[in-house]
Amino acid sequence: MATADPIQTASARPRLRDCLEGEIVKILSAKSTGLTIALSIGVAVFVTVLITVFNDGSADPLSLSLIGPFLGTWLLVVLASNVVATEYSTGMIQQSLAVTPRRGRLVTSKLLFVAAISLLSGLVLSFLCYAVGQLILSGTDRPSIGLGDVSTIRAVTVTGVFTLVYPLIAASLAFVTRHATGAVLLTLLIAFFPMVMAELGSSVWADIAVRLAPGGPMESLTGQAQPGTVGYMETGTTVGVTIGWLSLFIAAAFASQLRRDE
Repeated sequence: MATADPIQTASARPRLRDCLEGEIVKILSAKSTGLTIALSIGVAVFVTVLITVFNDGSADPLSLSLIGPFLGTWLLVVLASNVVATEYSTGMIQQSLAVTPRRGRLVTSKLLFVAAISLLSGLVLSFLCYAVGQLILSGTDRPSIGLGDVSTIRAVTVTGVFTLVYPLIAASLAFVTRHATGAVLLTLLIAFFPMVMAELGSSVWADIAVRLAPGGPMESLTGQAQPGTVGYMETGTTVGVTIGWLSLFIAAAFASQLRRDE
């Protein structure tokens, strides 16, 4: 009886690059992907226009431009959850695992795609909202701010880069829960519960919650939180907190797949 050549069998197994390319084709071919990204951009720009137009001039012009991208991020969270959970709800996960039996590669390829599309979309959101906001302000007697300042470029860029944090958390939770709605709700809880409790609790809890929540480091990384304020942390600490949270959820995603039978 002929036996399969182990070398040919090994070579037939998809590499990580093959898995990633497959995810890109599969996800970008879905109409919902482009629609969700377009809605994310539309919501972010719409909110930026509203806030800027109706602002009385007392708010920081840069902060006004960075509210829209934060709200637009939540549509990217929905997209990230669906990227993972849709395969479970439709049963397509069986085919994906048949083609890619190594679950680690499947998880890695999906998370890499979520990170890449969230990063690209986040940068577009951030710079577009900044441009729209400052364009509106420059047409009035209210102060505006240009990109000539290094701190401004830093704030806008970091806001865009930080957009990938919550979508990655949502995608990781979708691997754990296998449900898009559950992953989105859990991500919302993780994002907003510390802030709500900070408002209701003691100053000690407020300090810990604002600093160490997944979204807390962005204030310091963008330069919006200044030394001496509750949310301020040194750059090294903020990077460490962000990487720590992402590592925790990504590890949970891998662990949930390695211990399950589909």
